[in-house]
Amino acid sequence: MGVKEVPLPTYFIEGPSASAEAKYGSVVPGGDVFPKCTYLGPGGLELVGKLTVGFLSQRHTDKDIEKIVEPASSSTFLGADIFLSTDWGQGVAAGYDLSAMGVRDAAGTGSSTVADLAVVLRPRYHFAARPGIYFQRPPYKNHASKPKSKLSHVTRFLSLAPASVAKEKARKWLHAISIEPIPYMTLAALVDEPADVTESPYSVFRTAGMASHKWEGSGGQGEAGRRTCPPASLPTTCNVVSRTMEWWLEFGSRRERILPSSPLRGTRRHARPWMPGASPLAVLACG
Repeated sequence: MGVKEVPLPTYFIEGPSASAEAKYGSVVPGGDVFPKCTYLGPGGLELVGKLTVGFLSQRHTDKDIEKIVEPASSSTFLGADIFLSTDWGQGVAAGYDLSAMGVRDAAGTGSSTVADLAVVLRPRYHFAARPGIYFQRPPYKNHASKPKSKLSHVTRFLSLAPASVAKEKARKWLHAISIEPIPYMTLAALVDEPADVTESPYSVFRTAGMASHKWEGSGGQGEAGRRTCPPASLPTTCNVVSRTMEWWLEFGSRRERILPSSPLRGTRRHARPWMPGASPLAVLACG
């Protein structure tokens, strides 16, 4: 493969085109394929620096889903900062006409498993690659069934097109965000709702009887099994880039800080030196 070097610490999950093992040899979750380039794994919930990152590739097993559900169901879980998945959550585009982009059934496009995990994780940002188009819906609420005193943060969903030299807006593959880790935010800032916020597309989709309420199989491996979907548990600068179907996270310098009372205690923590203020982060989808 030759010696490779990346300018920033990089984290990735595999896409559907080929397994990480097939591309990079004997790589294990949490291992580096080359210096500063770390394979997160097929699925899980990790602390990457100060950010809580959930991730699910197309190739995953039931155990990988459990690695997300178990800590996310803890009463101390505040929600994920970022959720990376190969597929959309089924129903996230319900009510949108995306036929001009080649998506005939927008409401039915995506994975019901990813949708269930999005409900459990309550990510502030959810990035997905397939079906390979740029699509950004308005932020949606995560507290439809909660009383006003228990408001939660909103989720912003973005799907990115494959990286291209073209600069068409419809094929956007780079997106910059500014995100403060949830435990470091004030409650007022965390629960602030933009004017264009909507109800959760997943609750609306399921109310219409169009989506499953149970975990279904596990992506590209075809493992069977259905189990009851568990209920949802009680400025870093970044660029988001999509190439094909594989997600990458690139972090600038940061120092490690273990969050107190974290349900992720005991899991891997991918920490880099950190400096106060905004730090660069990039998420890429590569085939």
